[in-house]
Amino acid sequence: MTKVKTKLATKNATKGGYGNDIKKISSFSDLVAFRSKITSIQTMYEFWCISKLLNELSRSYKIEIKKNGHKVFSLALGPSKKASNSYFLMSDKTTNKPSFQFCTGSEIKLTYAPDTTISPDISIQKYNASLTPNENAVFYILDAKHTSNSSSKKFDIERLHSFIQRSKALNCHKSIKPIKCDLIGNHILTNLVPSIKHEEYCKKNKIKQIGNFDLGKTHKIVG
Repeated sequence: MTKVKTKLATKNATKGGYGNDIKKISSFSDLVAFRSKITSIQTMYEFWCISKLLNELSRSYKIEIKKNGHKVFSLALGPSKKASNSYFLMSDKTTNKPSFQFCTGSEIKLTYAPDTTISPDISIQKYNASLTPNENAVFYILDAKHTSNSSSKKFDIERLHSFIQRSKALNCHKSIKPIKCDLIGNHILTNLVPSIKHEEYCKKNKIKQIGNFDLGKTHKIVG
């Protein structure tokens, strides 16, 4: 297990607390403005995780927002067709080489199960991935899971099983795409304590739990 100190602006882990931190860390005015459309703390937490990851990625990558021909920025915070929302194109700052897409809520089809789609909270897709991606376009997936229940201090193992199943369905466990950010991979981001006793299970399935990922906390990486 790895412990990493995350420098955050406030320990107030509320919808307003996440929103205020997004305003401080994000260099994208579209993201900052989008906060006002979010009503639940679970969705705000997911949006905060997206903003944190983009902030970390901006250290190594040039980020371009793709609005898919729409005039208004729209971020999917739930299952949605990729063409209906904005996503982000990443290019390496050092080499200018196109690297990958950062997508949210994107429906991903399974070629071997035509009536099935999987919509992770975040998917890292090939730079040239189409607006109707399938499993062959995906490098990694990430999910953001928040709970406000103070009695639930440990991560739900059923969520871990479900995430591994989706990762394997998309063949993400076979990906070797190098990303210049330790937070990017087949990861579950959660404000809960990660399940340390399942570390070998995570390693075997090439996923990580990033627990205590929250305002004012030191996040812990298991896997």
